[in-house]
Amino acid sequence: MRAGIWPSSATTSASRRVTSGSWPMASTRKRRSADWSVQPLEASVAFCLSRHVRHGETVTVGLSGGVDSVVLLDALRRASASARIGLRAVHVNHGLSKNASAWQRFCREHCRRRGIAFSAVRVEVAGGGRNVEAEARAARYRALAQHGSEVIALAHNENDQAETVLLHLLRGSGVQGLAGMPPERPLDSLGHRDPAHRVQRLIRPLLEISRGEILAYAARRRLRWIDDESNRDERFARNFLRRRVLPLLEGRFGGCSANLARAAAHMQEAASLLGEFGAMDCAAVSRDGRLHALALMTLGPARAINALRVYLAGKGEPPPSSVRMKELLRQLGSERADAQPEVELALGVLRRYRGWIEWQPRMAAPIEERYLTWRGERRLALGQGGVLIAVRTRGGGVSAARLGAGEVTIRRRRGGERMRLEAARPTRTLKNLLQEAGIAPWQRARMPLVFCGEQLVWVPLVGEASEFRAGPRESAWRFEWIASEDVRAEP
Repeated sequence: MRAGIWPSSATTSASRRVTSGSWPMASTRKRRSADWSVQPLEASVAFCLSRHVRHGETVTVGLSGGVDSVVLLDALRRASASARIGLRAVHVNHGLSKNASAWQRFCREHCRRRGIAFSAVRVEVAGGGRNVEAEARAARYRALAQHGSEVIALAHNENDQAETVLLHLLRGSGVQGLAGMPPERPLDSLGHRDPAHRVQRLIRPLLEISRGEILAYAARRRLRWIDDESNRDERFARNFLRRRVLPLLEGRFGGCSANLARAAAHMQEAASLLGEFGAMDCAAVSRDGRLHALALMTLGPARAINALRVYLAGKGEPPPSSVRMKELLRQLGSERADAQPEVELALGVLRRYRGWIEWQPRMAAPIEERYLTWRGERRLALGQGGVLIAVRTRGGGVSAARLGAGEVTIRRRRGGERMRLEAARPTRTLKNLLQEAGIAPWQRARMPLVFCGEQLVWVPLVGEASEFRAGPRESAWRFEWIASEDVRAEP
């Protein structure tokens, strides 16, 4: 990485206006020639496309109208033909500034002049609070997920990375936080999912390019951009670091921003290794989406926490703090065999039952009070109770002829249900059957039960009633229940 060239105070204090040409820049090193300074940026964009974007894919640029996103869009447009990719831009209007409409018009006209497909999305953000930055960022990512293509490009640069690392360092973050922003990641890993279930990727082609190099490119290309007056508001931590702290550090420690960004790259390697080792440990102590508590504890505190962190990340949970992870391990690692702790997390609940640890999403009643009628659907959505899959087969499963003798309904457990699994044996309570199968109490309430008339026919993880079991060559239905967290993980 190269040392950043910081713009002077004239750059950061400019009012929100359309800007053209290069800005004054202070530097402790010899200024590069315009032709030479453009090359690293263009090379970085080309390398990112070759590594992370396939031919024929469309890249959507998050276009704010600022110099970073304007430069990124220009560089991608110039590279799109040789890279054989499509290109479009999305502007997210947060509505937080009196100038928001003018910014949107600028972005629309900027793309129209260049023949780039453009769309604008208005989002609602509760302004005025201390978390307005986080709320705006979350709304922006949701909008990009909904209106973007398979690849979304953001214009974060080397200086942004340095600010991110410093912020996380001041907050006492661990390896993941100090790794900063990765050059590429699945958008779903940020908690934002495309409604069309496409696998979207987020790329940052300018992450190794300094703000000075971006300004030099903009000057050479005679690009115009706009300045956001909110970037001068030092109530926001990032702005305070950018305007006050980092310039002081750059003056005392030359190349400070580049070094912080390089440190983030080292941390990304460390985080990747921790993730790989955590995945191996997680696989060694897990079965059917659950963690064996005793096996987890025998890994030792550090490895157990790392494996648990990987397990939770696979469920889509935001990473808990280190203090929180230690407390989770303490509660879930109780030596009492009958311990059944429950720990609330951001998106779900961690529970221990019969020595197994399992994450479940937080949800209301899985199936509505009314019955759901099954009319032969191959896939029946059960709301927060997941999905019931039905496959037509021959031999085994539920007899199609006997199932057709009455109305087939899907219900949830109410208590008192009975079922006969073997013809030569008496009926048994469903409660006993579920206990023998080792099904946790919280899972029982969510399970869909298949009835024919008033007779219980099929129960997930238990099987079908003997009276409805199909013969070896008889036409039959095989049912499968996909719990809601499994549906959530589907592409």
